[in-house]
Amino acid sequence: MNPSSANSETTARGIGLDFGAAECRIAVQSGSSCEVLKLRLREGVESPKRHLGMQRPDNDAVATAMLRHVREEAERRYSIHITKARLAVPPCFEDKQKAAALHCAEQSGFATVQLVDDSVAAAMYSMNSGTPRGRWLIFGLGKCAFYATLIETQARLDVKAHAGDIRLGGDDFDRLLGDELRRRYPVLASMPETIALRIAEQCKKMLSSEEVAEVEYAIQLNLPLRISLDRAGLERVLTPAIGKTIATVRQLLDEQHVAAAEIDRVLAIGEAARMPLVERWLRETVPAPLEHLESDAVCRGAAMLSTSMGDCFEPRPATRQQPAPVPGGDDAETRPMATRAAALAASGPDRLRLYYQFLDEAREELAYMCMREAGRQEALGRAKDGMEALEHFLEWKSEAGKKTVRDKLIYYYLAQAYDLLREAQANKTDRERRDVLKRCGQKANRVLEIDPKNAKAKELKRQLGR
Repeated sequence: MNPSSANSETTARGIGLDFGAAECRIAVQSGSSCEVLKLRLREGVESPKRHLGMQRPDNDAVATAMLRHVREEAERRYSIHITKARLAVPPCFEDKQKAAALHCAEQSGFATVQLVDDSVAAAMYSMNSGTPRGRWLIFGLGKCAFYATLIETQARLDVKAHAGDIRLGGDDFDRLLGDELRRRYPVLASMPETIALRIAEQCKKMLSSEEVAEVEYAIQLNLPLRISLDRAGLERVLTPAIGKTIATVRQLLDEQHVAAAEIDRVLAIGEAARMPLVERWLRETVPAPLEHLESDAVCRGAAMLSTSMGDCFEPRPATRQQPAPVPGGDDAETRPMATRAAALAASGPDRLRLYYQFLDEAREELAYMCMREAGRQEALGRAKDGMEALEHFLEWKSEAGKKTVRDKLIYYYLAQAYDLLREAQANKTDRERRDVLKRCGQKANRVLEIDPKNAKAKELKRQLGR
């Protein structure tokens, strides 16, 4: 999408902001097309979202800086000038928090800002995404806030009631788990609390898909601490906190005289809402279909709603400062997206080759972004923070996409193994049967190399052993 090419007389131009606890997102909508830019918080940095308007030193200033950064990046990327926006906030925000959020957005350079509840923005996105209309329960459980909203969407979007708690979210779950790990492993109690919190978050994420989480942490050179936590243990620790969210849902329905069976759909928002215990209790409480919304749903919905304010941005000629040249290459900031567009237009091996090239160019672009950030921090007298940005680039390793590819490889290897097993069971000589079973075992071994805990491969090996 190129927002700057839209005709202002025929195309709605919207800007939606979702100031999340882990990242700040901005949605730039032009007609039916929408792009989302994200600014992630650096690891270990506390989000200012929960404490907006709470008189914490520098907290609101950090929020203002984040909003300004994401606005400037969107303006630079799309060669536009942004004036208006809809900023999504949790419906459980107190008045002083909403006022602080509005003030931060205005201080960050947005001339006109209107607030919208997260749940309303999410509902607007879902209504425009083809979700069957009716009576919806919006269940939001992010890193620092929980809310439940009852919304009617049959004729129009009509909020009936909401409830929630700004002091209950995924970060609080991590603290509870961190306390449990420090109790189980006394060595953690003598270390900074952030270490236990980091391990707790790792365990929580792993236990969303596995029964047991095993994490190693190097206390010192060649002395790893092996930490193990099973899903049952996690659920024992978190049951009281998660129980509060479910009790709030029940109370909300009771107060509105709505039976659980009268809810047509549950829309869940936030990573914490994907935890198996949360899902299980939600399904037991409300029998309606449960749908997890994508992380961008709120800012996209806010952008849709912002079009009622009139055009939120205007195109302008590209005037960005050119970055330092890439050795032997073109502009480091324009090449990645051009290569990505070429990849999406191609097919077969060419598409894969071009997409790998796009990822290399994007990493090169990231290097220049880190370099500029280091220079900015140095200019502010924070050279150490600038060095951290550069060090983080060198140390960064991503597991993104690996599970998807591993799962698909396992599927193929298991299919081949079972085909070989059936072939061995057919009428063949003993020698042929042994040869086929050997190849079958090799396929099962390959699965176990990728996933040592794979139950189907283990069972197949047991069958072959007999």
